[in-house]
Amino acid sequence: MSRVRKSRALAWCAASALAMASVTSVANAHLVQFGWQETASGTVLWGEHWHGDLSSPYTANGGIHITDVNTMQSITAQWSGVLNNTPVGSLGLTGSQCDPVNAGCNTYNDWMFTVPVPLGNGTYDFFTGPECCIDTMGDAVRVVITGITTQPPGIGDGAVPEPSTWAMMLIGFGAIGYAMRRRRFLHAKPIPQLT
Repeated sequence: MSRVRKSRALAWCAASALAMASVTSVANAHLVQFGWQETASGTVLWGEHWHGDLSSPYTANGGIHITDVNTMQSITAQWSGVLNNTPVGSLGLTGSQCDPVNAGCNTYNDWMFTVPVPLGNGTYDFFTGPECCIDTMGDAVRVVITGITTQPPGIGDGAVPEPSTWAMMLIGFGAIGYAMRRRRFLHAKPIPQLT
């Protein structure tokens, strides 16, 4: 291979790597801040989107996944609406926290929000997932929620279980029902034969 070809190949590889790096960093930065708002029926979560007005809370990640760091209990809250061109100070938040990795906190003013969820004061890992679209995150962000007085600390009893939890519960109930039916069948008294 000639020197010119080698240098062109190296330049192409370097340009490709740079393009991939820039695409990756953009894809991981869609949410740059989280906020929480105390309401009488639960805690509303907010996420600041990093570029442009939102037309809907579209997600490929299935909402925001919340894990209580102390108990490891998890719930998932769905994004239910958007609010554009609104500075964080105008939202009436109980508190907020920037993503320490992704720049742009308090800059973009375009938000998604959830319905109220049973979330009290505590330390949580928030993660939406790395897939496209508006709620993409590269890694989970540890958020310390304070200022909530209407909910007990941690994830409340009204939490909706993860789909895998529902599946395990259904399998368990099915196994118990099968065992009880089998036991009744095995211990049934034989019917006397008439001769």
